[in-house]
Amino acid sequence: MKTIKRMCILLLMLAVALLMCACELSDKGRTDQGSDTYVSVTEEEPSAEEEPSAAEEEEEPEEEEPAATAEDEDPANIDTTDAVSEANSEDEMRQKYIGTWKMVGLLFWEGSTENAGKCTIKVNEDGTYTMKGTIEGESVDRSGNWSLNSKKKLMLGDDKLGINEDGYLLLYSGQRDGKGNKLNYAFKKKG
Repeated sequence: MKTIKRMCILLLMLAVALLMCACELSDKGRTDQGSDTYVSVTEEEPSAEEEPSAAEEEEEPEEEEPAATAEDEDPANIDTTDAVSEANSEDEMRQKYIGTWKMVGLLFWEGSTENAGKCTIKVNEDGTYTMKGTIEGESVDRSGNWSLNSKKKLMLGDDKLGINEDGYLLLYSGQRDGKGNKLNYAFKKKG
């Protein structure tokens, strides 16, 4: 009788141990996200039947993803000053930037403007600039050296400006319209 009792206890302990191992194996590679949801992070190895042979791999070269083009880019993120920069040399762009620019306002995607203050940017031939006035109620009084970046955009400190096809000098406002389009402060060249 004692032998049967011992065998039952051993079998019960073995069953518990197997159950614990099975639970541990089923949780291997899973992460508890603080709820009843588990996310598997393991991958199954393909079976020998699913693995392509070396000959099949040579026959089917991997297709490369095509490079992103302007058509693929979100229209709301397109830099509307690229066309003018690309169509002009660095010296031509330098001459286009030099002069006094008065702010027209906040330029919307469809071309309308809204008053955003009064500000003037003066880009000097000697490589210096001044920016004075108010934008969105904030006083602006900056000066320093300007340069052109590799895409022929005007760099005033950390600000990147460019000229669009309508002749506006554009400074990104950090804002977007209800459709996600970038809103720029537009400046028109005097004289």
